[in-house]
Amino acid sequence: MNINPTVLSILHNQDYSNFNIHCQVSDYDFENPEHVFIYYDKHRLHFFGHKEASYVIKVRLNIMLSYIQSYFYTRKPNAQIGFILGLGDSDEKSNSKNIPIISFTKKSNINNILIPNVDFFTGTIHTHLTDVNRYDIDFNSKIDGSCFAGSSTGLMNGNKRVRYCLSRLNKNNHLAKITGITQGTLGEWQSVFPDIESIIDNNYCTIQNQLHYKIVANIDGNTLCYSRLYWQILSNSAVVYIEPDTTYTQFFDTDELSKFYFISSIEEVDNVYNYILDNNNRDIINKMNLDGQKYLKDCFDGYLLNKEQFLSNILVYVLDRLIESNNNE
Repeated sequence: MNINPTVLSILHNQDYSNFNIHCQVSDYDFENPEHVFIYYDKHRLHFFGHKEASYVIKVRLNIMLSYIQSYFYTRKPNAQIGFILGLGDSDEKSNSKNIPIISFTKKSNINNILIPNVDFFTGTIHTHLTDVNRYDIDFNSKIDGSCFAGSSTGLMNGNKRVRYCLSRLNKNNHLAKITGITQGTLGEWQSVFPDIESIIDNNYCTIQNQLHYKIVANIDGNTLCYSRLYWQILSNSAVVYIEPDTTYTQFFDTDELSKFYFISSIEEVDNVYNYILDNNNRDIINKMNLDGQKYLKDCFDGYLLNKEQFLSNILVYVLDRLIESNNNE
């Protein structure tokens, strides 16, 4: 099984012990509509979802099915095995019966086992990384400004995306727009942000257009952005992460990754942007970009070459370790 050293280190540092993997359906409480209980009984694989599971959760399960089926029908472990597949954007608490939860994102303080987020499995990130390789231009040829485009996803009160875009109004070369209202009506959003219509532009902003700017901003939505940060770091633009939500984490959130972007509050972002655009700091910015590109290429070359095999290798490692840890107790 070919796994590059960076991904292998992430996998190795997760905890696969102290779980009850030899459980049955009767051990599981069907409370979370974003969870699917998966049960293997030595020759057959069963999936048990919540009756109120959303369309999104059903689509995500369908995407994951081939990977899960391939593992069990190829490996054919001689055991009864149960685990939870967390298909939502986050899990707020651990399962009380120690049934393992494999998820895309989690609260930082709970012991879910992480796998790459759903945008890796759908191919969204593959497309975005390919777009950067195809369309990116040299940093010096880019606009002396910043770009952010995204929907209003996230909590309405104090919404970081809306607050940030409003802070960029009337600033030359700083494109910031909300491309769609979500999780509420326009009227509801206007009751919190009366000027929100001034930053709404429903036209999709392509990655190619965003790459025209020397600075690209990343702003979390409901939990964490699933695909934006990776293509941004791979690009020749400088990346600024606006008020990151450290209560959540996902598979590739390593200490190393955090070296390749700036962090800023909305109130202080002009200071960060001025630093990046100052020609005296050009060598520092170029080195940061080159180091980030090298790191991501080391991480994702296998994904770009064969995304199915890359992701399958990760799931095989996770499930092998879960079964091995439980069998050795």
